Amino acid sequence: MKPETFTSFTFLSSLKANPSLTQVAYVKSSVNLEEDKYESVIMLLNEHGHKQMTYLKKESNVAWKDDQTLIFSAKRDEKANPMSTTIYALPLDGGEAYELLKVDLPISSPHFLKDGSCVAQAVYHVDHPKFHTYTKKQREALEKQMKDVDFMQVIKEVPFYTNGGSFIDQLRQRLVHISADGKTITPLTSVNLNVSSFEVSHDERRVVFMGSPIKGVRPIHSFLYQTTLINPKVEQLSTAKVALGGFELFNDKIVAYVNERKKYGLNENMKVCVLKDGVFVPVIDPFYNLGNSINSDARLYGSQNMGVFKDTLVLNVTKKDHSKLIFLNQDLEIINEVEVNGSCDGLTRLHDEWILISMQGQKLQEITTLDGTPKTSFNEHVFNELHVVKPLPLSVQHHDRITDGWVLLPPNFDQNKPYPAILVIHGGPKTVYGEVYVHEMQLWANEGYVVMFCNPVGGDGGGNEFADIRGEYGTRDYDDLMCFVDEVLKTYPNIDEHRLGVTGGSYGGYMTNWITSHTTRFKAAVTQRSICNWTSFYGVSDIGHYFVKDQVQADLHKPLDHNALWNNSPLKYVTQVKTPTLVVHSKLDYRCPIDQGYQWFASLKLLGVPTKMVMFHNENHDLTRSGKPKARLNSYKEILDWFNTYLK
Repeated sequence: MKPETFTSFTFLSSLKANPSLTQVAYVKSSVNLEEDKYESVIMLLNEHGHKQMTYLKKESNVAWKDDQTLIFSAKRDEKANPMSTTIYALPLDGGEAYELLKVDLPISSPHFLKDGSCVAQAVYHVDHPKFHTYTKKQREALEKQMKDVDFMQVIKEVPFYTNGGSFIDQLRQRLVHISADGKTITPLTSVNLNVSSFEVSHDERRVVFMGSPIKGVRPIHSFLYQTTLINPKVEQLSTAKVALGGFELFNDKIVAYVNERKKYGLNENMKVCVLKDGVFVPVIDPFYNLGNSINSDARLYGSQNMGVFKDTLVLNVTKKDHSKLIFLNQDLEIINEVEVNGSCDGLTRLHDEWILISMQGQKLQEITTLDGTPKTSFNEHVFNELHVVKPLPLSVQHHDRITDGWVLLPPNFDQNKPYPAILVIHGGPKTVYGEVYVHEMQLWANEGYVVMFCNPVGGDGGGNEFADIRGEYGTRDYDDLMCFVDEVLKTYPNIDEHRLGVTGGSYGGYMTNWITSHTTRFKAAVTQRSICNWTSFYGVSDIGHYFVKDQVQADLHKPLDHNALWNNSPLKYVTQVKTPTLVVHSKLDYRCPIDQGYQWFASLKLLGVPTKMVMFHNENHDLTRSGKPKARLNSYKEILDWFNTYLK
């Protein structure tokens, strides 16, 4: 197993069935290391098997216009106006993809109607609400104006950017209706209402959408609205200030996924509710959180993994360390529950059979049936001559709880030989580790390290009480991690306790900083996209203006809270760090901005602690998950070299 092994992976995404559920489209992606990019093609699955439908390798999304026509957006012309969008249609009865719709707006999620027109989300600037009516001359003048002032950025809102380096200040997702020829664009919503998702009713008489009004600060709550295509008038359907994780039109019902934030704050698990007379009425409390939060660095793009499929609503929840699917009928009664032996990364229905993109065991993504029977074998050859280590479960009971985790033992593990070990901490904190493939962990195990990872309190999969560590970062979670390490050392006494390493990203990076500033038991650390200072994190992260107040339970604007912010910051205790530390961060990380890495690195350097910082210029918070291939490859190599230097 080598760092570059990941370049031979096949990634699957965008799994979608046509309206009659007789054919399924999906996207197959691979790595082109020489050109430092990912290449993607559209695939089709039906009773005849799998068929590749596109060959330019630029199509990373797919949807259905109707039963026999695929649609996708792509920049096939590298010189195309970045402000325009071209939608291509690909008929299944033969022929090349052709240009179906071209509009001078950045649009997404087009839903085509029976008359050939479509409803979509379009990006607008609040100062240009009539941009769609601008003449070519007006557009060129605006583009020139933008270029003339590209040396500065005017900021009026919070947050002003989003992870990845895209400034979103004064930009809105607006709902628009576009004529079949693309010449007439009718906005359905105002420029001050930001639309996050929408659904068109079966009779095409109304559009229900989820959105938030913005006045200087983007709120974390949203509402449901509806409008019509003829004489559009927006009607607000819900009134409660809750966080919505999505909604479905299910026959005559509007089913919404609602986080009320009444008791557990931002990370409270969502309930399944029905909207009645403007009020969200709970019908199901799944106990576990909706969605897939199982960690892996062997995915690329996303896919729908729950929703309505004709007469069935399917919920995907993260239960402990794996996905669980809950099937409901039209009366919202549970008719089936299926535990997935791993993670469900995508879900749809083909005729009467449920089709998944899943990662099961230590295998990479494949399309499978509900019982795990594979329908593809794209990744079957990847590990033919390589050793994939099976995670060995290990749990420790301490105080009033059990911490579940796993150990990866190096190939040909010898109980009479001393081994170094690495503790890995997940991000979130509300995510989980499970028994799915993680490339960096397999890499370290194959290099001769015992790899330890677990699910401490604060993570997902165990209900609200388990996930709630607001104001307690570095306390119960730290205790869980240290007790787990103790149990691993007890179970495998030939692990050399003087050659322990620790690493993690995001929250895992925060905990790496916290651990090395509170104990010297670890002899090497790699902190990735981390947080070290809650006071300077406040307001500069795309989530910082609300995340800090909720998770640390302290407000920068309240002088009496300053001690809480500083007391929870690893930087307060940095003088206690003795552990050689590699700092890995990305310049376009606006989730955990790079100044956090700079501060930690500079402090360690000034204190004489062996340290090095590796910064990736054009990457963001998702470096190890969707970063460019060469950046990911070098990240793997730098981390491995650091551990080899100090633990071997």
